[in-house]
Amino acid sequence: MWPTSLSSSLYLVLQGLGFLNYENLPDSNSPFCRAFPGDESWPTEDIWDALNASIDGRLIKTVPVGSSCHDPHYDKNACKYVQQNWHQTEMHISHPSSIMDAVFLNKSCDPFTPRESPCYVGSYVQYTVNVSEPIHVMKTVEFSKKHNIRFVVKNTGHDYMGRSTGAGAISVWMHHLKEKEWFDSYSSPGYTGPAMKVQAGVQGAEVNAEATKHGHLIVAGECPSVGFAGGYIQGGGHSTLSSVLGMAADHTLAFEVITTTGEFVTASPTENSDLYWALSGGGGGTYGVVWSVTVKAHPDIPVTKARLFFSSEEISRDTYWEAITSYQQIIPSILDTGSFLDSTYDVNKFRMDPLIGPNVSSSTVMSVLRPWLSTLDSLGISYEFNLTEHAKYVEAVAGYDNFDIMGYQLGGRLLPRTLFETTEGFSEFMQTIRDIVEGGAYVWDIGLRPSWEAGGYSDNAIHPEWRKAERMYNPVLFFDDDDPLERIWDDQRRISVLFDEPLKKLSASGGAYANEADPFAPDWKAAFYGEHYDRLLSIKDKWDPEQLLYGTIASKVPRGVYVLRIKSDLTVLPLYSSRTSSALKWTSYTEDTLKYSSRQASDKRSGLISKDSESSGIASLNTRKPKLPLGWRIAILTLTCLASFGNHWSNGLIVALKTTIIKEVHINNSQFATLVACTNLVNTFLCIGLGFCIDTWGGPLFSVIMALFHLSGSIVMAGSATNNFNNYPVLIVGKVLAAIGDGSLDNAQHRIFSTYFARGGGFAFSIGAIWGVANLAQFTGQSTANIIATNLGTYAWALWISAIIALFSVICAVAVYVLDKWLVVKYEVTDHTDGATMKGHLRRGVFSLKAVRQLPVTFWIVVLFSVFENAGVQSFVSISTQFAQQRLKKGAVIGGWVSSFYLLLPACLTPVLGIVIDLYGQRVSFLFVSALMFLISMLLLKFSHSVPTFIAAYVFYALAQCVTPAPQVEIIRSIIADPQWFATAFAIKKSVVQASIVIITTAAGKLQDDTANDSLDPAVTLWLVYAFVCTAVSGALWVVANWFPTLLPAARLSQVKPSRMQEEVKMLLARRAHTSSVGSDIDIARVDEGEKEDGADDDGEFEEKKLLSDEKALKKAKPGMDGMRWIFLVASAGIIAIGWIMFGLGVEWGVHGSVIAGTTGE
Repeated sequence: MWPTSLSSSLYLVLQGLGFLNYENLPDSNSPFCRAFPGDESWPTEDIWDALNASIDGRLIKTVPVGSSCHDPHYDKNACKYVQQNWHQTEMHISHPSSIMDAVFLNKSCDPFTPRESPCYVGSYVQYTVNVSEPIHVMKTVEFSKKHNIRFVVKNTGHDYMGRSTGAGAISVWMHHLKEKEWFDSYSSPGYTGPAMKVQAGVQGAEVNAEATKHGHLIVAGECPSVGFAGGYIQGGGHSTLSSVLGMAADHTLAFEVITTTGEFVTASPTENSDLYWALSGGGGGTYGVVWSVTVKAHPDIPVTKARLFFSSEEISRDTYWEAITSYQQIIPSILDTGSFLDSTYDVNKFRMDPLIGPNVSSSTVMSVLRPWLSTLDSLGISYEFNLTEHAKYVEAVAGYDNFDIMGYQLGGRLLPRTLFETTEGFSEFMQTIRDIVEGGAYVWDIGLRPSWEAGGYSDNAIHPEWRKAERMYNPVLFFDDDDPLERIWDDQRRISVLFDEPLKKLSASGGAYANEADPFAPDWKAAFYGEHYDRLLSIKDKWDPEQLLYGTIASKVPRGVYVLRIKSDLTVLPLYSSRTSSALKWTSYTEDTLKYSSRQASDKRSGLISKDSESSGIASLNTRKPKLPLGWRIAILTLTCLASFGNHWSNGLIVALKTTIIKEVHINNSQFATLVACTNLVNTFLCIGLGFCIDTWGGPLFSVIMALFHLSGSIVMAGSATNNFNNYPVLIVGKVLAAIGDGSLDNAQHRIFSTYFARGGGFAFSIGAIWGVANLAQFTGQSTANIIATNLGTYAWALWISAIIALFSVICAVAVYVLDKWLVVKYEVTDHTDGATMKGHLRRGVFSLKAVRQLPVTFWIVVLFSVFENAGVQSFVSISTQFAQQRLKKGAVIGGWVSSFYLLLPACLTPVLGIVIDLYGQRVSFLFVSALMFLISMLLLKFSHSVPTFIAAYVFYALAQCVTPAPQVEIIRSIIADPQWFATAFAIKKSVVQASIVIITTAAGKLQDDTANDSLDPAVTLWLVYAFVCTAVSGALWVVANWFPTLLPAARLSQVKPSRMQEEVKMLLARRAHTSSVGSDIDIARVDEGEKEDGADDDGEFEEKKLLSDEKALKKAKPGMDGMRWIFLVASAGIIAIGWIMFGLGVEWGVHGSVIAGTTGE
């Protein structure tokens, strides 16, 4: 019989913790009430002997590991050995029934209790089968079902969730299944490459050792004692490689499984795919008994490892936390490198042990750690720091020791990246962890990013919150070996309420790692399964219809049936007592004390059986919002285009009023050049800063801000001309305000379009549309300015009408902002910058100067092209009217209408070109075509002076204007690896182009001044040089993109039409595989991982994400190119500096050329 004292003690504690539910308890005939020692239905010794004979004599009757410390088996030396090694993993791994987490043993035959206290099997399993053949598992399963005995799976016993033991159970012990098989080329429908098959007993250290023999590595756990194929990989499995390769379950290829119906089956993406999906991250010991797993292998890589330790001795508490705060601030930068962080700390000491940087150089590690080290130095904190480089991955992780076990219990939650992206979130995080640590906790702070991208967009049952995680944060409380159960469970309650609950509030949805968290989490469905719960439950019901497998957090049957359960299926069940007992119940909890009240409770059969109900978990998944209708996307497009109508109207108007403004304000050409150059000069530096801001706060908000700046500037400019005020300084102030609004409005609009329109799905058309509207607005402003001024008697009216149009644009921008907020709440809006679903708030991009380091060589080549083509085409506008007058020998009216022609043709053709790019790609080809047309137009103007040739030149120039904007904007988005940096990248390009416009226009004015007859013919040479250079650059890029695709894969992919993108990506990956370095091999291996099983849901969405991952791997900046990227950046800064110098010289020279304000198409 079960010992009454032990039963009553545990019963009292668990009831006091609130884990007991007395409602609707089933009677002993319930099919979910298992047989227990002492029951009439419990098998006799003869029956057990018969089972032993049928499984080759491999049945072991449990003798608790602490039995040598108690009578009648007391042995002083043996007991001393057990006590000394109680916290070592090997003692429990090599024992058939012992486990590593003492909290689930409930002091059963504890080696630290008095010798005279009885030794009971208690919460250990009753019998163990030492498995060596599949038939042993099958026979045990059959026996368990026949005699209604609880069934448990144990490998190493390394489990914080209590699934490796169970009172009254029979266990299959998988530890001695150690076979390993290596495949140089494993082939399956979704993967071809190296792989490794391991049986259930193989541990993490053994996996790494075997893979290293073949020059490869496997994504495995940090602790070498963990069984690889058991709860580790079935629960997801985080790793020191997770930031670059995702979770261990992302790499599963197949399982061999023994089901509870007695079958030996294979589970893979093509065979029993539902079981394969569930086993890949859906929780261990739940769906079947895994016999083996086959996983992908990856080429070995060098690793940098860093360790740092300091204590709080001799420093104040605030100084100690200032040091930890500094550490927390650099973690995002560390994780950006693909590194993994394992840090632990309490009120006395801090240890980062270790930082693992897979394929990360020591110089990179030092660069990200240096700000923290500098802070430690400035605070006067003494610390121990160690940095080492390792040629092989296994050498770096070999120093990971087995953790001490048996003396602690823990909680834990996954914390999302978004928490650390705002000042408020970071402050709340720091306050929370300080409260936890100063409340007595020791914490594990794990930094890693196992994102969808890192995991290769594998389709599996891993908790979705892992894909958003930046941190796994686990508070820990230690207990002494002689602490009573009441104190141990008191501490568990503290973890659940004082520590875990605040962490839950910080997390996105309360997600937790199912292998390392609070096993008594009240929100266990959301915490351990999230949105996968219902699907996992149906899979469990299919493969384990009799619910033979269950544990603390195992998926269970919530349809009103009875299951063995204490809130979250505590595996110490069931207990047995034949007497009524008094129990304690929690009534309130504060930081200072836990208060109890007593109540009497009748003992039911096993005492711990309750009814499962949906109310015990988190509510089911939210109803999915409808997809965003096309009509609303068109509305966003229309309003966004109109939001810039006033800006472009004003730009055309100012150029047209040059003669009038010079006359009325009494200024010279130099002063007018200064006036109109404000936009270009301001935006040589403002674009970059605003680009970062747009990436951070979003396009809609900044559209409103930019439009307001332009409106204020328009009002000031109009005021400067009213009532013959004609004040030049006020006009300058107004132009500067308008310039601030002009400079990055199109940047903000492009960010909006990149959110609502996918590449190849309308983005290029949207750019063409805004360019068409811009040209139409500028043409209208330019062609009507002098008409308004002449008919109304003053040019002030033209400026006030421009201000009214600017007000209209502000209204449209506000409408975009409001509509954007409403759409993301009402509809499922996918941000096409990264494929994420917008959760009812404005989508934010990335604010990080590191974006500059991530821009590929192709981007800088496009910038070089734009410096000459974009700047050349746009700046030619400043002389086009005057040049037409000189060549045609006509007046200003004819010259103006001829030069305005270029605005009408792009307004019609550019949106069509955008559609062509959306359908067929060919972005580099269009750059080359635009450069050729620009070159032809300049050649005709330079070397021919006939009227037909002049007209033809202007037609080619207009066509160059048509072809320029859409491919230039679209290619920037296409070639950068992370589209969230689009605004930053585009701002860099635009700033350099603005400077180039100032350079060529100022130089052209100087050349014109130096001619005897004020001729523009010498100045045309400058534009011809610009045209020739941009043609050469784009021609070379076109040749590389078409004939040498692996040199610049980003350029090649920009050429491909969307329908062929996946095929092209696979081709480039295959070609790179033959020539890439070790680091690139990792990228290729990663993006090939995790093919989706046939018949799974959301295939289109999965394939899209997979394609994005593959593309990103190809486009990312290559390692070792930092020096060249800095050269490009310095060169760009040099061009901007030259632009400012030229502007200053131009003022002195008195330039004749005028720089077009707010260059359109940028």
